[in-house]
Amino acid sequence: MIILAGRCGEIRARRGSYLDRVAFHEASHLCVGAALGRATNGIAIDVSDTPLGTRFRGIASFTPKQGEPDHPTFDGFEKMLSDYDIARQLSKLILLLASPSPAGWLAYLRTQWWRADAILDRHWLAVRMLAQEVREKKIVPRARAQEILDRWMPVKEHSLVAFFEAQGGQVARVGSAAADPDSPGGGARIGFGM
Repeated sequence: MIILAGRCGEIRARRGSYLDRVAFHEASHLCVGAALGRATNGIAIDVSDTPLGTRFRGIASFTPKQGEPDHPTFDGFEKMLSDYDIARQLSKLILLLASPSPAGWLAYLRTQWWRADAILDRHWLAVRMLAQEVREKKIVPRARAQEILDRWMPVKEHSLVAFFEAQGGQVARVGSAAADPDSPGGGARIGFGM
């Protein structure tokens, strides 16, 4: 389910640059993993120019080993399978052991997708905050990722505006009315007062 959460979160974000989508993808992996009780090791994005154009890579890391840095690295990244390939292979293996139907893996994969989406729905503001942080800083180390998760996962509102309004304050938007105040790296500025 954690493997599928990246693409699910990317689709949920529905807009933004490729960098925004990579940030939401990795933040979604981390948030769903944390919701399922996995120890996080942070997230990172690498943006580099190649002869073929700009390359975007992202990684979310779990269960840090002793001696590992306090954030994920891209060592061995090129040898990794894609999220979809991993999810497909795991689904087939699980159903091979549990079900006589060889076609059941796709239904199982869909079920896991909907479960990941439900977790993302419950913790969407945490995903947004993580995505913004990794987009801006490119590396969110273990302690900072955990701090963001601890602060924002209990929040049920999907946006900062809704969160502040639920706290009993008044939200004043400054800037373009058409701008989205919750979009990473842009939008209207928000003021909050009690």
